[in-house]
Amino acid sequence: MRKLLAVFLILFTCSPLLAKYRYYGSEYTRIFYYQNQVPGWKAKIVGRVLSLSTRKRIPRNNLMNQVRSKQRASVRLYTFQGIRKGDTLFVINSTNKIVSRLKVQRIFTSASLGYMLIGVGNFKLSAPGDRVVRRIRGKNVFDSRVHVRRGHYFMRTGRTGRAIAQYKRAIELDKDNAEAHLSMGKIYLKQKMLRFAAHEFSQAYNNLSLLYDNQDKYDLLKNFTRIRFIEVNYKRLPKKKRSLLRAEGITYAKKAIKLNPYSVDCHYYLALFYYNNPQPKEVLARDHLLKIIELDPSHTNAYVYLGKMYYSHNNIKKARYYVYKALGTDPKNKRARHLLRKIKRGRD
Repeated sequence: MRKLLAVFLILFTCSPLLAKYRYYGSEYTRIFYYQNQVPGWKAKIVGRVLSLSTRKRIPRNNLMNQVRSKQRASVRLYTFQGIRKGDTLFVINSTNKIVSRLKVQRIFTSASLGYMLIGVGNFKLSAPGDRVVRRIRGKNVFDSRVHVRRGHYFMRTGRTGRAIAQYKRAIELDKDNAEAHLSMGKIYLKQKMLRFAAHEFSQAYNNLSLLYDNQDKYDLLKNFTRIRFIEVNYKRLPKKKRSLLRAEGITYAKKAIKLNPYSVDCHYYLALFYYNNPQPKEVLARDHLLKIIELDPSHTNAYVYLGKMYYSHNNIKKARYYVYKALGTDPKNKRARHLLRKIKRGRD
């Protein structure tokens, strides 16, 4: 029996089909989000993708769910060391470019294959045999997190200057500390230093996966949306630049709403991005305005914009209805009163 087992193991390890899954020892490499990224991230190769499959069983009568393919990956690990449930790993191709993120869902030992993990993500660009890596982050990461916690304490106690010093120290120790960049961005935004806030939010956004709290991710996306909203609506910009910033704002707002569908602010930003557009998407704007009213029946501006929208389409009855709703929440609202006068006069 032992001889048979030994023969089986030899055949298994020598099989050309499985050669690419063999463990050749600990390897370190550099990984990249885009091919010309310099200097890239240091990473440790921890395994290879064995197979890709759907995350859930697809109902037979729901053909559209076929797009869910490649959402679950089985990975053969070289080692368990440094990997925990909930961690984010990366799948890289032959040129070390990141093609997928992988969130560890389950780690176990297989009798035939050894260390294994199951991960979820979007593996559309991945294939069996691709390497799976764990990003190596500096020895100062722990100290950086300590400084962030101190910064939070100083912010809670009203000592903004000392908080800024702690956040800056955290970034010096770990330039990819998304939480520190987010916190600095919030301070700059509160002080109306939009350019500095946008820079900090951009740094945090580049490391979004390192924000473990969904509330932090939502705050980042909402505040980034707010900056783009201010830039698009209140700054003099070239047409092409304005269009680019509007598209970014829409992207951030949509992602924020996925994390928090009840965000009145993000629905409002989206509505105005669509409405105040050279080519208005009024149906989308209307849907978000109606959602705002559903979430917050006292939102005066949503009523005003709905009134303007229906007035522009000569639907006087609905325009008047929403104007009166706006005045019901804010009787002194100048835009609502002006629109009501136009409706009563029956002309622009």
